[in-house]
Amino acid sequence: MIGVEGARSDVDTPSAGRHLKITTEIDTSRIARLYPPQAASAQILSLGVDEAVTLAMQRGLEIEVSSLDLQSSENQLAAVTHQFSPLLTLAPKIQRNTISGAGATNEVNTDLTGAWKLRNGMVLNATASKSVVLGSSTQLVGVSIPLARDAGSAIATIDEKDAASALKSSNLSSLQVRQDTIFNCVQAYFGLELARMKVRVDESALERAREIARINVLLEQAGRIPRMMLLQSDLAVTQAQVTLAQSEEDAKVAERALLKSIGISQVSTSGLQIELKDSFLNLTGPTLTTASEAVQEAIAHRFELQAQREGLVVAQRAILRAENDLQFRVDLRMELGRQVAGSSAAAGSGSTQSRAIGIAMELPFDHTPQKIALSNTKLNLKKAEIQLAASERDISTEAGEAFNRYEFVKRQVDLAERSVELARVQLDAEVLKVRAGRSSAADLSVAQDNLRQTELSLVQIRFEVFNAGLALRRAMGTLLSTWAAR
Repeated sequence: MIGVEGARSDVDTPSAGRHLKITTEIDTSRIARLYPPQAASAQILSLGVDEAVTLAMQRGLEIEVSSLDLQSSENQLAAVTHQFSPLLTLAPKIQRNTISGAGATNEVNTDLTGAWKLRNGMVLNATASKSVVLGSSTQLVGVSIPLARDAGSAIATIDEKDAASALKSSNLSSLQVRQDTIFNCVQAYFGLELARMKVRVDESALERAREIARINVLLEQAGRIPRMMLLQSDLAVTQAQVTLAQSEEDAKVAERALLKSIGISQVSTSGLQIELKDSFLNLTGPTLTTASEAVQEAIAHRFELQAQREGLVVAQRAILRAENDLQFRVDLRMELGRQVAGSSAAAGSGSTQSRAIGIAMELPFDHTPQKIALSNTKLNLKKAEIQLAASERDISTEAGEAFNRYEFVKRQVDLAERSVELARVQLDAEVLKVRAGRSSAADLSVAQDNLRQTELSLVQIRFEVFNAGLALRRAMGTLLSTWAAR
């Protein structure tokens, strides 16, 4: 506290080699204006940063959308993979035929077909037909082996691999959304803490302005300073009140931003005050020593790069697919069959067996569309390689700059702390000068403003250290794993 407390105060000021003791009444109406009544307390919600992150992850709409995309990719992979499972189809048929002059006949047939595509490109087929009325039946078993186009597991499983790549990309996108959600929520949480710190600094500045105003009231009533200096004191108090009001409004904006980040409706929280249980001053930053370490971490962990690398693999498979389409279709086919006709089916007589082996070919004369498609896929591969190289360069630069920024702001903390100490010493000296009648209200106001600015700078720099560390982890792609390990 600087100076006087209570409704009456005594101020000793040296004058002409002696001390003059001044006792005077303080203007209570002026003090009432300097100390407005405080607002009633609101309902308090105690919230830690981990709890805020959990709420943001549970209620984030972007996360919900990314989860739906991930489920869609999983369903697509399951659908593509299902083609390698045996597929059976039962097709019963009941029909009554009426022919003029010949009467009516009933026809009851049952067909059972099966197909099984193997991952090496072979296709197994089986068919069984049965006529209940006539007693006839047919069984066929066949296999088709591609020898040129569609031959080999690399081609047969290409759709499955592409679907798996799409699922991996969706998962990486979902992880990126989660990391961004954590980053935004943590920034909003501690941004509110920073805003409230600024409020406390401005409250202290207002308190100092009020105390200086009280000292000037006593000095003016003692005839030591002109009345004009009281106007300057009132102006300083008013300016401090305006600054405090702006800081309080900024804190309200920061509080609404935090509520938005954790998915809580502002309408439903009217009159709710958030109590922060954690402080960014207690959190440690990354423990890297060189920018090259940050770059290596970014190249290895950034989700965007992993997704682009997966896209490069898909582009390479697209070339393989286009080269396959340029080949002729040559399939080796083999088939075994057995047929039983008429009423002799029950006795097993009258049956016939068949065997067939051959080659089926498809030899188009014009491959122009396939050649153009192959050329385009090669261009797409080259484009993907260039984009990946550009992303690696940009991300390396981003990670290096984030590391340099983090190291820079860490070095500023000591300077800011020393500036605050010097500003406090200067203000204390000015207060002593005012009491001794050797300083003006203007000089005191300058010292007060200087202290407020240095205190704000220290608060801001400490937050910048935390924020730069958070941004560095995001630039390296390790924010999600680091926060999950807390």
